Amino acid sequence: MRWSCALLALIGVAQLSAYRADRVLVARTARQVLGGPETTEEQRLLRAIAFTSGHLRETRLETLEPWNVRLYYRLNPLHPGPGDVLRHGRDYRGGCGSSTRVAVGLLEADHVKARPLLLLDAKGRSEHTVIQAWVDGRWVIADPLFGFAYRRRDGRLATVEDLRADRGQYFNAVAGMPYYMSGRFGFEHVTLLNWQKIPVVLPAVRAVLAAVIGDDAVDHLVRPRIWMWPQMFYALASVGLSVLALLGSMAASGEFQVGVPAGSTSEHPASARRASGS
Repeated sequence: MRWSCALLALIGVAQLSAYRADRVLVARTARQVLGGPETTEEQRLLRAIAFTSGHLRETRLETLEPWNVRLYYRLNPLHPGPGDVLRHGRDYRGGCGSSTRVAVGLLEADHVKARPLLLLDAKGRSEHTVIQAWVDGRWVIADPLFGFAYRRRDGRLATVEDLRADRGQYFNAVAGMPYYMSGRFGFEHVTLLNWQKIPVVLPAVRAVLAAVIGDDAVDHLVRPRIWMWPQMFYALASVGLSVLALLGSMAASGEFQVGVPAGSTSEHPASARRASGS
């Protein structure tokens, strides 16, 4: 049992090292791409989505190398993180989430708040992922996969509320783009957390939360940041499991057994005789 604790701890350390390497890679890329504090927040957003649209490699499962990367992309339920995508390419299951993760990582590394926003169909299923970035005091929208930012009629970057208030702005932005013009989704239904990711379980959790704090509050819940960095999540999980395994091993071997105070068996001899029937 002890060897399994050590193995889990080593896996955790390896994942933590990978997470640190990812952070360094993303920060270095941000310095090269975004231009630093001498550029405006809007310029940094536009540079980030231009990079994710034009420089991230497309992948297919059978072309991912080496084998451990292919296995990681296939089995990782959290999907590849920003560092993974920069090294190996977009997730083969769909590039919008991967592109958005990289854009979010680049902007956050350069001190611009950003987060993924999921566009839903009429049944609440996630169809596309874009980015919300905090630019000039507003959560504005851009598409890291296709490399464009939504704008209002006056030229300012648009928010979700802007696009809902004027549908013409939305259609002007996506004119000539079949993926958008299919009509499968828009900005009427959006979420910051994919409640359909785990069928039955997450919808049930959402229903309970909505009953407690209300639908509007639930709609503003943001996915845990750790989900964007799978290595950090797996590092913490591995270390936590190693600690639990160690505690279980110690309990099984009797190392947690509470000692009986000396002389305790002779303190009440009469009670002991009655209990034994004498």
